[in-house]
Amino acid sequence: MTNEDMTLKLEELCKQLGIYFNWIGKNDQNRAYSGMKTVWIKRISDTGDYAAALHEIGHSQCDSEGQLVSSKEVLDAETEAWKWARKHNNGNFDAE
Repeated sequence: MTNEDMTLKLEELCKQLGIYFNWIGKNDQNRAYSGMKTVWIKRISDTGDYAAALHEIGHSQCDSEGQLVSSKEVLDAETEAWKWARKHNNGNFDAE
């Protein structure tokens, strides 16, 4: 899949899920806010960027709206977002 294909796939997925999608600069940090179903994603330049973007979309779908307080809550949220990303990429991630 090309970078353009991955970009289009992410945009379409966000549209289907009702997520507001924002492109950010390479020096910015990917992030998500589940309360507003919003993600901020770096432009896709490789499959690692694509995986990270899916992970952030996972946060918008899996995270509770409250503040994560304990390290266990943070770890659980990260784990669930990666599970979501893997599921929505058919478990197919390369070394990137």
